[in-house]
Amino acid sequence: MTSLRKLKKRQLKAQQSQPPQPSGPVLTPKQQEIADLKQLFIALYPEYGTIGATLAALKIKSRTTFYNWCKEDSEFSKLYESELQPNRRDVVASTIFRAAIGKEKLNKDQLAAAFGFLKATEAHKKGPEDDLEFTERTKSEVGLKVDNPIESVVRVVDAEHDIQRDQES
Repeated sequence: MTSLRKLKKRQLKAQQSQPPQPSGPVLTPKQQEIADLKQLFIALYPEYGTIGATLAALKIKSRTTFYNWCKEDSEFSKLYESELQPNRRDVVASTIFRAAIGKEKLNKDQLAAAFGFLKATEAHKKGPEDDLEFTERTKSEVGLKVDNPIESVVRVVDAEHDIQRDQES
């Protein structure tokens, strides 16, 4: 028995003295740099919201780089198409919602830009849950008296600004 224990101890010691083996394929320095840039792109895209602005933040001058990444890396491409790009609409719609319920302050220009963005990206909607149109039932449930949802949110923001102005004076 003691010899079995000694053998196990030696095997354990030998395993501990060996350097850890990489879990995936070994990347060249250039491949590692590209992998790092892709990870940075994924991290920065939600903040910048467009391919061009995100690439500029990474000091990459050509959009071709991004399109090559997508062509050569199906996982990166799927992540961009299924999560990064669609989430932009969600973020903007959420911001408008928070403004409508008084949790966030937006001026008229910001609101117009937000609704313009949603309109411009409308073709990319994934399903009816993304639709910003109000049904007649929804209008009556929330007591909305206007037909245009943009107008209703602008009215909320205007009222909020009026209240703020009154408080300041």
